[in-house]
Amino acid sequence: MLAVNYTNLRDNMKRYMDQVTDDYETMIVTRKNNKNVVILKKYKELRKSLSGGLPDKGFIFLRGRSARER
Repeated sequence: MLAVNYTNLRDNMKRYMDQVTDDYETMIVTRKNNKNVVILKKYKELRKSLSGGLPDKGFIFLRGRSARER
């Protein structure tokens, strides 16, 4: 698992995106005010396991709620 601050990610975007996609790394992007985000390659598999095996409907989860619930 990688932990990268936002400025470093912005300055080295291609390198970090390649690490996530090529090496199946999970990356935590640290931001001000503890507004951290996680970038991962296996979103569909994670979504499927979180939904109890339901098919992926394209939901994006933000802070535990889907974008459709906001």
